[in-house]
Amino acid sequence: WRETPAFGFYFATYDTFKDRVESLLEDKDESHPIPSHAHAWAASALAGGISGAWTWAIIYPFDVIKSKMQTSPLERHLQKGMWTVASDIVKEHGWRHMFRGLGVTLVRAF
Repeated sequence: WRETPAFGFYFATYDTFKDRVESLLEDKDESHPIPSHAHAWAASALAGGISGAWTWAIIYPFDVIKSKMQTSPLERHLQKGMWTVASDIVKEHGWRHMFRGLGVTLVRAF
């Protein structure tokens, strides 16, 4: 329940970011003698990094909930849904706990 929305969001944002980066690089093409294939590679790499980081920033709280459900004793979360587990996490640790470790994940994603 995390992978499908994450990949959908990634690919939707990737194309948008790639188009914007390519247009920025093409505007500067006259002042720099870099071949256009280098622009396409740079735009693809930059768009992939930005899309990956942006996707993780959105999906990360769901990953925290999933991890909590997977590592808890079976009887503790057997009858609880993901929204109940999220509420329990926020009540016990605060909303910032939902983003704990995000910085390292963003570096890895880029």
